[in-house]
Amino acid sequence: MKKKIQKSNPKKAVKTSLTSSLGRIKTVLEDKNYWAKLEAEMALKSEEVAASRKDTVLHLRMNSRDLARLKEKASQAGMKYQPFIAAILRQAAR
Repeated sequence: MKKKIQKSNPKKAVKTSLTSSLGRIKTVLEDKNYWAKLEAEMALKSEEVAASRKDTVLHLRMNSRDLARLKEKASQAGMKYQPFIAAILRQAAR
């Protein structure tokens, strides 16, 4: 008993892909608000990047036991301790 092997049709695949792409292009061209939506999304992303940018250095003194506990908790969370502490401070600042 032989299995039938289906051969792929590259012309059909290209045609399907092209039709799909042309449909998306047509949708974009017909949507009058597309560029306004895109600009708004880009502005939002830009604000998110600016908000997450680390532009200040902080040096602080703390108890070695507290630091050891923070390092342990960071390890349990699968993080390095400095980003872990930064996340705690960021949360407290909100």
